[in-house]
Amino acid sequence: DFRWEKLKTGRFMFVHGGQPQAMLSYALHRKGVDISRITAVNGAQPAAAMAAFRSGEADWFHEQAPYPQQLEHEGVAHVVASVGEAIGPVAFSSLAAAPAWLARPEAKRFVRAYRKAREWVNTAPPEKVATAEQSFFPDIHREALARSIAYYQELGCWAGEVTIDRAHYETALDVFTHSKLITKRHAYDEVVAPLPA
Repeated sequence: DFRWEKLKTGRFMFVHGGQPQAMLSYALHRKGVDISRITAVNGAQPAAAMAAFRSGEADWFHEQAPYPQQLEHEGVAHVVASVGEAIGPVAFSSLAAAPAWLARPEAKRFVRAYRKAREWVNTAPPEKVATAEQSFFPDIHREALARSIAYYQELGCWAGEVTIDRAHYETALDVFTHSKLITKRHAYDEVVAPLPA
């Protein structure tokens, strides 16, 4: 049975800085592990990090799907923990738009299309979504990609309404405050705009 405490030993491959490290740091914090006590190996970009992990430069590897699933597909790793499970629902990937654009007709059309796309990726068979997305991941085996999509569906990454609710926004602030990537908790109403009807 994997326990997060095992991450205190060995070398850990992850991309330093920014959102990926912030999410990892907060997940480890929630599980009682101080990221500053981990021996980090700078992974740079996913392809370079995967190559370094394959060659034995690290004992652990952190990256968003489908990269860990690809390593698992190759038989060189096992997915043992989930940052998403450790943190829970969070406003993660968000869209930014100027207020003037949100008032235009194309904003309504975009939101309609975005809702449909989110619903499809959340409910379609993972293999079908993998086929549609394969060109974005040419170095990832289709099986690994489908497994990644199935897991994200199970985790609820694309479930629910496309708006950012206050609770998920507050969790994002927790993540970025913990990693000192923001200096204050910006008010929800100053950051999150209502979507066009």
